[in-house]
Amino acid sequence: MSLSDTINKIRDTWLKEARSLAGSTVKESLDLLSNLLFIEPGQFILEMLQNAEDARMELKERNGYFSITLTNNEVEIRHNGKPFDSKDLESLSRVGSHKKPKEGYKGYMGIGFKSVFRISGKVYVHSNSRQLGGHRL
Repeated sequence: MSLSDTINKIRDTWLKEARSLAGSTVKESLDLLSNLLFIEPGQFILEMLQNAEDARMELKERNGYFSITLTNNEVEIRHNGKPFDSKDLESLSRVGSHKKPKEGYKGYMGIGFKSVFRISGKVYVHSNSRQLGGHRL
């Protein structure tokens, strides 16, 4: 094996290890943050209400509705805020938000929706006749 091949092998091994370590560190950090922020299982309802308020704000309308329906093992939350779009889906996959509290947004940390996973392994989002989910998004 040449020196160049050895260097490449060492680099590839270290990069693979670093990616694995970084991924597990980020996951552990998010789990810890989630456990600290979402102490009560029912807290997800408040988080969903804040998300609905933000979705109404994006439509620049003040009047809206928010409903919760409980059946057997399901919780259904409805509101008439801005329809879910690609940007919203991308937001579910990361922490942090482009929304600013000084502009009136409630959910500016980008972790509120994730609180629903404290009580359920299956989450569905219905918006404009589309459905996503069924598992951890």
